[in-house]
Amino acid sequence: MKQENKIFLINMILGHLFLLLHMKARGLFIEEKTLRQIFHILADGFFVPAVLLLGLGLLAYIARDGQFDGLKYAFYILKERFPFLRKDEKTLDFGAYRESQKQKKTPVWPLLIAGAYFLFGAILFNLLFTFQG
Repeated sequence: MKQENKIFLINMILGHLFLLLHMKARGLFIEEKTLRQIFHILADGFFVPAVLLLGLGLLAYIARDGQFDGLKYAFYILKERFPFLRKDEKTLDFGAYRESQKQKKTPVWPLLIAGAYFLFGAILFNLLFTFQG
């Protein structure tokens, strides 16, 4: 299995765990609920992982394009100051560091697709909640 597919599967599992935790916290499995209350709980439950996954996906997309390279380089320099954390023999300058980061682009589609799935579920259950009796 490809690395991207594993990341997507992990995101889906974590999103469903958040959904189950929300449903358990709201008492969906314990108390008797009306259909309207069930739709409300499901809409809220799908919205939480949607916001988390889409937010992280968009942040990763922005960071992937190099918007945070200066901040990442500052932490790289800070880490290089401690000898026990140092990986390289010599510290890279900012230009060389930025070029090395361009080669390490990680895929963001697993986060965005999983977030869109949960957002679709949230919208669907919100519409069902709204138009239910």
